[in-house]
Amino acid sequence: MGTRQTTHLPCPGPEAGGCESSDGAQLNDDGSIHCYSCGKHFWPEKETMSTVGDMLAKIQQNKTDVKPIRPIVEAPIQAIDDWGISKRTCTLYGYRSTDKNHYADFKDKDGQTVAQHVRRLEPKGFSWVGERPKPMQLFGQNLGNQGNLIICEGEKDCLCVRELLTVRESQTWVVVSIPDGVTSAVQSIKPHLSWVLGFESVRILFDTDKPGVTNAQKVAELIGPKARIVTGLGEYKDAADAWLAGDKATLKLAIVQAKKHRPDGVVAAVDLMEQVLHPKIHRGHDFPWKGWNDCTEGLKPGEVHMIAGGTGIGKSLFSRSIGLRLCMTGVRVAYLGFEESTSCTYERMISECMGQAMYRRPEEWRVEHQQEIRDAAKTFAQNLFLIDKFGSIDFDVFFANVRHYVLSEQCSVVILDHFSIIADGIDLRADQRRAIDQAIKKLKELAMELNFTFIVVCHIARNNSGSTPAEEGGEPHIGLLKGSSSLGQIPDYIWMLQRNPNDKEKNNLTHCWLKKNRIKGEVGMKCMLEYNINTCQFTETREGVGAI
Repeated sequence: MGTRQTTHLPCPGPEAGGCESSDGAQLNDDGSIHCYSCGKHFWPEKETMSTVGDMLAKIQQNKTDVKPIRPIVEAPIQAIDDWGISKRTCTLYGYRSTDKNHYADFKDKDGQTVAQHVRRLEPKGFSWVGERPKPMQLFGQNLGNQGNLIICEGEKDCLCVRELLTVRESQTWVVVSIPDGVTSAVQSIKPHLSWVLGFESVRILFDTDKPGVTNAQKVAELIGPKARIVTGLGEYKDAADAWLAGDKATLKLAIVQAKKHRPDGVVAAVDLMEQVLHPKIHRGHDFPWKGWNDCTEGLKPGEVHMIAGGTGIGKSLFSRSIGLRLCMTGVRVAYLGFEESTSCTYERMISECMGQAMYRRPEEWRVEHQQEIRDAAKTFAQNLFLIDKFGSIDFDVFFANVRHYVLSEQCSVVILDHFSIIADGIDLRADQRRAIDQAIKKLKELAMELNFTFIVVCHIARNNSGSTPAEEGGEPHIGLLKGSSSLGQIPDYIWMLQRNPNDKEKNNLTHCWLKKNRIKGEVGMKCMLEYNINTCQFTETREGVGAI
């Protein structure tokens, strides 16, 4: 036919991340190669795909020896007794067989056989003859366009399911299969979506292994509300396995009871009643302070709590104290302080636990009181995990680190001090606002996915409105969160700290404002905490506290 072969090409091979198929690949119009045997797609411009580029160059310059297109095989159509498939069904589909090979006829839109999928019996293998059109029709697509449709994974499954149907059922059901591996199912079906949607309902009957299940869901999402996924095959790996076992009842029942697929995230409210009546979490881990607990009911899994305040206001003091008190109650905590060394964090926590400023003491004093220091550390250190990193960190690396703390170290609370360090580590060619949007959303997604609590420390911008700055005792508000409106939208709770370091009498008294409360809606100043620089501890007072 043509002088240049674009189908039946060898896969670029394991060196390029592919397989060893000798004729399962296809050259696309955009210069890429797709292998239908392993499901991989290759782009020549990628450095790691130099072998693909070499191969494309040879093909496009017609400087390689390409195998001639093998002609259609006129093998006989006959019953396949080993499979229990009648000659009538084989004739209907154009399924041919010899002692060594089976040949499945694939048609073009005019009903002409243009290619055959060859099944080699011994040793088992697959190949193609003829020339595959673009796009390739489904096996059996020429047999109808109305009623109900069943899409199988392979020709063998297709023939077995068709054989299962009664004469009456065969008048209202069309059974087809995809031409290539299940990983290419969506790509195979998409060009024929209008034809698929012309049916009243569509059953997807793929293998019960992980690739089959995963790609059945993808096909169902492509098709939409008409799609049903066959899941009731029990111990059988596919339709042919059930058919060959003689279990027609299980196969037919599975098709009849195929379930409507719901995309991830779609939930019917009626399915939630048991969760409502029997919640897994009644109350989260307690904060160290009553005012914080009363309006939040603690730190619950999946939540993001933000602690914000001006520069020098004491955000790290608060976050360290929360982490320490949680560890002392047996909660495993990852404290990720990117603005101080791990030893600094540790000795500050020991100081608070001891009730004296050990971190300001010289080495001689520490050696003299080392038993007291060790005893204090024993009350929390086994539950505390730190990170030895200063400054900005790549977000993907941070993401992986958090997964380790939660999954491997069993941390149920992660404290990040502070947020801008992570936002700075996102590799985006966008502005800072977009980087911040992406970072805070991913932190929330991670907390929900792994079911832990995130405490995020965040700076606020300077107040240029003429009112008193937060660093000088002015009341902070959500609009001052530094960088993006998403910082006020995504967290479940936002605590903002107010302190006036210039007040000679109350320069260590911090007003704790709850500015956002997604769960209870209760906001306002919830308590005041006075910090004692000698004991390194907070004392709570609720004088003058009231909801707004």
